[in-house]
Amino acid sequence: MADQRLTTRPDKAVAEDTDIIYIVRPSDTSADPSGTGFKMNRSAFRTDLEDLGIKHVQTIAEFNSLVTGATAGKWLISSDISLTASKTLPTGVELSFNNSTLDLNGFTLTGTKTKIDAGLTQIFNLNGGLFAGSFELKETYPEWFGAKGGDDTVDDSVAFNENTDFLNNIGGGKIKLSSSYYIDSRRSGDSWGVEVFSNTSIYGDASSIVKVGDNLGNDTPLFLTNSASNVRFNGFEINGNKQRLGTPGVGEDEGIDIKGGGNIWITNMYIHDMGMDGIDTDRVSNVGDNVIIDNCIIDSCGGVGIHNNFYATLVTNCIITNNGHERYANQTGQVQLDACGVDFKGNDGKVSNCYIADNVRGVNISGINNSVLSNNSIIDNTLEGVVVSSVLASSLSTNTIISSNVIKGNLYGIWVKGSDGTLELTSNIVSSQGASNIGLKIEDTNGFVISGGSYLGVFGIEIDQLSGITKISTELKGSSNGVRVNSGVVGTWLEISNCLDNISTGAGAIDLRGLVSGVKILNNNFINRVGIRMLNSGGNPSNTIIKDNQTTGMTILGTGHVIERNSGYITENYGAGTIIDTATTDVITHGLSITPTFINVTGDNDEHIWYSTITSTEFTVNRTASSGALNFSWEGK
Repeated sequence: MADQRLTTRPDKAVAEDTDIIYIVRPSDTSADPSGTGFKMNRSAFRTDLEDLGIKHVQTIAEFNSLVTGATAGKWLISSDISLTASKTLPTGVELSFNNSTLDLNGFTLTGTKTKIDAGLTQIFNLNGGLFAGSFELKETYPEWFGAKGGDDTVDDSVAFNENTDFLNNIGGGKIKLSSSYYIDSRRSGDSWGVEVFSNTSIYGDASSIVKVGDNLGNDTPLFLTNSASNVRFNGFEINGNKQRLGTPGVGEDEGIDIKGGGNIWITNMYIHDMGMDGIDTDRVSNVGDNVIIDNCIIDSCGGVGIHNNFYATLVTNCIITNNGHERYANQTGQVQLDACGVDFKGNDGKVSNCYIADNVRGVNISGINNSVLSNNSIIDNTLEGVVVSSVLASSLSTNTIISSNVIKGNLYGIWVKGSDGTLELTSNIVSSQGASNIGLKIEDTNGFVISGGSYLGVFGIEIDQLSGITKISTELKGSSNGVRVNSGVVGTWLEISNCLDNISTGAGAIDLRGLVSGVKILNNNFINRVGIRMLNSGGNPSNTIIKDNQTTGMTILGTGHVIERNSGYITENYGAGTIIDTATTDVITHGLSITPTFINVTGDNDEHIWYSTITSTEFTVNRTASSGALNFSWEGK
């Protein structure tokens, strides 16, 4: 409806477009003993408002009368009033407040398409009362319920909870944050600060901050949803004030704690300095699906930046930095694995296009199905960049895809400890730093596929205790070894094929150490150093197939190997020779890279000849007696 301006003259009220009420000094001031000419006739003022369809409310009796009379329109409440009974407002009423509050006083106020017109000031005091029915509101404000925005000495917890309760009572709505707020106590009867219910959105802007107070306990989430759905947090800052805690990294001191429910959006948030996790999602009774975390900054939290147990969680375009250091320092044992930037323990999740840096660990994927980690920068984390692990889970991770990430400056780029054979690593650029760093560490894993990308470390890729079909096809940049396969990789087919290793230092492109069997090394380009080394470590490698590689050399131990057609490492050769007229032997330099296990010699006549004295460089062709020159051909392999 059009806004109105009321110009009060001695004889007439005139309406103009505005929402401001002006009292204009009349020309006749004789009735004003002060001589200022300012005198308000309340009955005339009321009549003027009513001419505009506005009902002026100053007492609870007037309020009750309007309710009883089913009076529609705009009600201007200009004095504090308290309900004396539960009331249902007439359809379409608009409540307008002028420096006044409505105290529910333990009763229920039911709206019916009710509107509210108020500024950023307190207008409600629930005092044990409730709202019900329907309200048509663009947004609500914590200030309506008594929050003192901008004052870090006043606890706004009650006001926030009354605001969320109000929306819960009427079926949902929006809360607009326009200042800084201070949550210094738990919700009454609960172990968290503010509870957010279904169909509620809390949003703000660059000036909107919610700070955890010094008296909020260590084991207290700031915001919590309990089996709620369709909830959104957008565009404000959460300051966890972890300095207040004696031991950060312990307990449930979290910025946003999602328990059960689903369809949660957390967008454009800046969450920092929580004692434990920035965001924590937990399935409850096997319920918890669909969380979107987008364009958030999560920094310097004591436990985990994002700790996710929900299914179908999407984390995109986030900056996740400096998390987990207090948990790592103040916890012991396997639980330290949770100290990281992102901890994924829910199926069907995806982390993409994020910057994840300077955490204890970058990303932990533990015991889940169908997870995707793609197009992230995972840089300079203290320990591993990425962990795929079953250590803290009851089952192996399945169908994990780690693709097109830049993973640099971590102790281990990727550490896989527990996967069912469906792990795929594609087009990742991995470069680890330090004296004992590894690009990719594989152990206790049932197989995987590596394709594209590159792996740099002291060992580009190190494999322990592998079972299942595994294929590696990538660029190897390990300063000591491109791939190091340790004793225990037995009874499987590990295939290393179509790899490039152009490092000129270190021991060798591929090291096979100890009791390793069933390895295929095919079509690789090892151009600047020894291509393949076999070492005795409690036994020798066996049954290796090495074909069609380009290499500068190999060191072969053990038995059962098939070695064929490798450029730079000759395993098959042939030629011709002559035993001169006066001799019975001729020494042949075979030119093979190994001591041949098969030699065949054929003379150009029927004279009996044979070979003997085979070494790594030559063998001898013999005949019984000298009886003219004898020409022969030979082959060795």
